[in-house]
This record gives sequence, structure tokens and C-alpha cells, in this order.
Amino acid sequence: MKYTFAFNRKTGPVSLFMLMASFFYSSNSAAITCTTTDEFSNPVNAITTTLPLQGGNITAGPDVAIGSVLFRQTFKPSYTPVGYCSDLTPNTTYSYSNTYSYLNTPLPLSGGSSPVGGQVYETGIPGIGIVAWYAGNGFPYSDTTDIFHSGSNTDFKHRSSPTFDIYLIKTGAISPGIISGSNLPTIAYDFEFGGVKTRIATASFSGSLNVVSQTCTTPDVYVSLGQYDINHSFTGKGSTSAWVDSSIKLTNCPRFYGTLNNGEKTFASDDGTTGTGTFTPNTFWLMLTPNTTVIDSNNGILSIQHSENSAEGVGIQMAHGTTSDAAPTPVSFGGIKIYRSEDASTQTLPLVARYIQTEDTLTPGRADATVVFLISYQ
Repeated sequence: MKYTFAFNRKTGPVSLFMLMASFFYSSNSAAITCTTTDEFSNPVNAITTTLPLQGGNITAGPDVAIGSVLFRQTFKPSYTPVGYCSDLTPNTTYSYSNTYSYLNTPLPLSGGSSPVGGQVYETGIPGIGIVAWYAGNGFPYSDTTDIFHSGSNTDFKHRSSPTFDIYLIKTGAISPGIISGSNLPTIAYDFEFGGVKTRIATASFSGSLNVVSQTCTTPDVYVSLGQYDINHSFTGKGSTSAWVDSSIKLTNCPRFYGTLNNGEKTFASDDGTTGTGTFTPNTFWLMLTPNTTVIDSNNGILSIQHSENSAEGVGIQMAHGTTSDAAPTPVSFGGIKIYRSEDASTQTLPLVARYIQTEDTLTPGRADATVVFLISYQ
């Protein structure tokens, strides 16, 4: 009897509790909802696309600095889905964010760094990594903004293009080979408002990119500057013999396609349109270092080797150019001369050399010298 009496006494409070529960449940049913629409609030699908790699071939010089960009490609969406959210509460502060992330990563992190930060993943080719980025920020990347939603309007629209770029960068010693698009990460772009996340775009890659990376054969160069009668061939300090071809000939060279980092001109879109920009030619960096004393670095003059039967009062002058040039450019010893690579298996770095009188008096004899050349492939 006592138990029954207590139950009846609490009937009122139990009913009140049930009403309160019903009230809160009704409030949750009006939670924010978000979807993708066009700019007129008509429903559209999020972008889901597979982007073919452009360009076909690149050549990565073995001496390119680590962190250098070898390839860039831009995703240019054909339309921009709008993040549309409804059932907002007026006079309330909300946060929204745009987030780029790696949705699927077939290969592990490379351990390298990039010019835009972010995470760099392997590509299947040793020494080359990939990073995706937007507005100078490597992925994953997110920006967050707080807004105060005032007035009676209960919806919110956010339009932001899901464009992004990828870089292929040097992360170490490069091995030639083929990069497959299927080995590259899938990129996701999400819009989040009030804790509700909406997928705007997903992009993966297809096709392939051939990477060439090797050096030429560099044989030693032997040059005979000739024999001269000091009484007739030289007339005083600064007088010279004729220029003699001393060019460095590189053989068995690979195909130099160049690198492809031409802004946004190399691109692919979800509607199938593509574009390929202009390749940056590969170059050779040449540095010459004499094994004897440099007499005049600005004018490319070095001393000869001294021995019991060597000449005196004469040096050797070197210059960039050919024997047909009216005024070849004197070599700057220890400096770098950049040559643009040609699309041929044999490359010529044009050089000339000659004897030059360096003192008022000449003594006949042998006039030999050696110069070390260093070639850097960029």
C-alpha cells in the first residue's frame, strides 16, 4: 500500500519530465543540414573526377637541388558546387572551414620536404615525391572562419572553387622510370559549417609520366695549340696566337625533355579539358678550374706548367665561343657558365683557347697546361 501511494503522488512530476524530453527532441529535429547546390540553390552533385597526368615526359637533371619542382599540374574544376546550409538559428555565431586532405594514399610518406610545406608522398620513382597544395599551403590544409549569423534568414551559402595544384619535387637521388597516376594520392575538398561536413570535390589521377634522369659520357679533351716562332708570331705583351677549338663534346646523352612547371597552363578538368604548358629546357652548368696559377681570372688567362724546358713569358687564354666568333667571351675561372641542352645524343659546349704573351720578354720552350672541367646537369 505504501509503494502504491508513493507512485500516485509523483504522477505530476513524471508527466512534466516527459514534456521536457519531448521539447528537447523537437529542438534537435531542426539541426543544420548542408548539401551542394549551384549558385541558384538548385541541387548539384559534388565533383568526383580522375585527372590524367599531362606532359608525357620530363627530364630531371641528376644535379638538380633537392626540393626543386620538376612538374606542376593544376586541377581546374568545370563548375563550383556551392556549400548550402539551412535551418540556421538567427543571431548565432557559427564556424565554417574549407579543408583539403589526402583521402587515399597508395604509397607512404617520402620523408622529404617541399617549397609549400605539407606532407610529401612517394611516387613510385626513387628521389621524386608529390605534394598537393592550394594558395601556397601544402596539404592537409584547412582554414576556419567565424561568422555571426544575424537577421531572420536561416540559410547560408559558401562558394569556393576546389582548385588545387600538385608538385612533383626532388627528394633525393633520382632513378629514371615511369610515374603512374594510380600511385598518387586522392585529394578531397570539404566544406564544414556548424560541425556539418559536406564533400565538395574528390580528385584522383590516371595516366603516366616518364622521367628521364642520366648524364652524358664526358671524354677528356686534348687540344694542340700549335708551334710558333716567338720572333714572328708575338709582337709584345698581350699579343696572341689564333684561337683554336677546345670544345667539350658530350656523347651518349639522354633525351632532354626539360621540366614542366609552367604555372597553371598544365592542367586537367573534370569535364575532360586539358592543357600542357611550355617546358623549361634542361641546362648544363660548366665550371673550369686550372691546375696552374690563374694570371687574369677576368680574361681567362692561366699560366703554363713550369719545367726545365718550358717557355717563359707566355700563358694560355680560354674563352666561350667558336673560332668564327669575332670576340669570344673570356672564361671566368671558378665561375659557372650555363649552356642550354639540345635535343641530341651529342652535345657541344663551345670553347676556344690560344697562347697570349704575358711578359715583355719571351723564352722558347714547351707551353702546356691542364684544366679540370666540372659539368652539372640541371
